Amino acid sequence: MDARALSVTLWVVVLVTLAGVVSHRQGLDRIQRSPWPSDTFTYDALHAETPDVLLLGSSRIAFGLSTDIVGACLGPPGDPLPTASLTVNHAAVFASAVALREAVARGGPPRLAVMEVGPSVVSAGFPMLAGSVREAARLADMGPCLAELPSTDCLRPLVSGIEGLGRFLGGRHRADAHSQWMMQFHGGGQFCFDGPACEESNRTIVRKLRRQWDNRSAELLPTLTADHFSDYTVGSGLNHRYLEAAIALAEAEGFPLVLLNMPVHSSYQEQVPADVDRLFRAYLTVLSASPAVTVLDANGMRQFAEQDVFIDPDHLRPSGTRRLSRYLCAQSRPLLAPR
Repeated sequence: MDARALSVTLWVVVLVTLAGVVSHRQGLDRIQRSPWPSDTFTYDALHAETPDVLLLGSSRIAFGLSTDIVGACLGPPGDPLPTASLTVNHAAVFASAVALREAVARGGPPRLAVMEVGPSVVSAGFPMLAGSVREAARLADMGPCLAELPSTDCLRPLVSGIEGLGRFLGGRHRADAHSQWMMQFHGGGQFCFDGPACEESNRTIVRKLRRQWDNRSAELLPTLTADHFSDYTVGSGLNHRYLEAAIALAEAEGFPLVLLNMPVHSSYQEQVPADVDRLFRAYLTVLSASPAVTVLDANGMRQFAEQDVFIDPDHLRPSGTRRLSRYLCAQSRPLLAPR
């Protein structure tokens, strides 16, 4: 390579690096490939301070918990607590812990954080862990990630800034009008419960997903045991490391952390081996030793036994969302940290 070509190459590297740094500073790395199930870029634009209640997890949380119901139920009459749903598609607890850390660093601690747990999403071998890393990891996560999950996915933060700039210029942050509307007016999630516009929105989503039960059952259930539970381990690995970090953060900042085992239909639960279920529940018992942690187990409750409260085997429809949101409120109201 001659001197001129080397000079041009170095300038390109410098400019790309600077563009990536500026993109990180402006939060453009928060623009997802698809702004679903939560529009985190819009969340950042709206929340200089952390809302009182944070709901963290995967699309199961987005479908299963309503920010409207939770906020109204936990707040005094006529004054709902600000509540936001920060969820990532196929999120491992790694992604939830990163979202919690980033929210606290940016806007201070919430009065209550709720994090999805389940036998798969806490495991060391969660099959979508690499996807969670690609979507959620920040520069600070590269070292811990490489230590626990030697993978090039851990290096994605090096280019996430420039990727975010490309997504911004391509209008990706406006790609999902529903997610953007939900974050702007309802704090995120998939279903809202605050008037006629919400009722129509909920009906539209349910209509769009009218074949979801059959499609997801056929896609997920036949290989669920082999894909998620064939070599099951909890208490080690990247997910465990970040769940412990989330608990330590809650202890240090003085806010309660609810670990919510989300309800799934019996057709899903039947694919979870009994020994896996025992290991998972024993793991939750260990985690609950922290004074900051409360474990709520909604899975297997009678009110979630019927198919008609589910969109598919592991996502709730609006009737189920109402039930789970009210259950969470009733159980977590005594836990709220003071203002």
